[in-house]
Amino acid sequence: HSPGFANVIAGGEQYGIRVIFGAKRTVVEGNHVGTDVSGNKVEGSDGKSTGNRWGIIVQGGDSPDASPSDTMIGGEDPQDANVVSGNQGGILVWSIAADTKILSNLIGAGRDGRGGLPNQGVGITTREDADGKPIRTQIGRPGDGNVIPDSDSWGIAIEQGEDTKIQGNLVGIDGKGDAGSVAGGIATVDGDVTIGGRNDGEGNTVAASSRDGIIVGGKADGIKVIGNQVGTDRNGHAPAPGTTDEFANRGYGIAVREDGLGGQPT
Repeated sequence: HSPGFANVIAGGEQYGIRVIFGAKRTVVEGNHVGTDVSGNKVEGSDGKSTGNRWGIIVQGGDSPDASPSDTMIGGEDPQDANVVSGNQGGILVWSIAADTKILSNLIGAGRDGRGGLPNQGVGITTREDADGKPIRTQIGRPGDGNVIPDSDSWGIAIEQGEDTKIQGNLVGIDGKGDAGSVAGGIATVDGDVTIGGRNDGEGNTVAASSRDGIIVGGKADGIKVIGNQVGTDRNGHAPAPGTTDEFANRGYGIAVREDGLGGQPT
């Protein structure tokens, strides 16, 4: 990718972009994955979906040497953002991929930052296989959070992961500050996950979920939920008592449940 020359990757039956086989220091930035050339539409002139099976996947191998490491998806500059919208699933980090950073992407939104272009599955997820689980995945950070306004499933779901940090993201809110719609906010069912943090900008804003805002399920050991804004607008403003608000989550703000996701979206 070069500024103004986005790759348009759409209509695939498998993965839009796949990083595999021991790739080191790969940078994936500025692409339109699942949309048309404008980055703001998810269907072609023939009316058919432009989405892929998964937008972007970082897939580990059977050993650390055979797995990707130091992959950057997005970046610090707004031009680095990938638009990942209209796919069956958004971004997947799978198996023992190490040190993946997912920053500043527009997931379920267009290049203009507006929502309304959901992926059918989870916006961002990490998942293990028989070889192991992802290690040190960074999903957003202060000033470089991902924008996930709309998803037909969870905005972010950590199925398995070691030393995972989720910080500075907007879930259920678009880049203009308007409320979107997600079937669930942020979910984790595995330990060693930090959602938010104690420093400025590390908290996530999670709103407009049809279920819970944040859910901790299954193996809750080592999970930290700190400094997030749940059910507010992006400035942390909550609705007045006794009123309804488009940013409100329809379930619990933060829920801890032993039975995993308990039938919630996956």
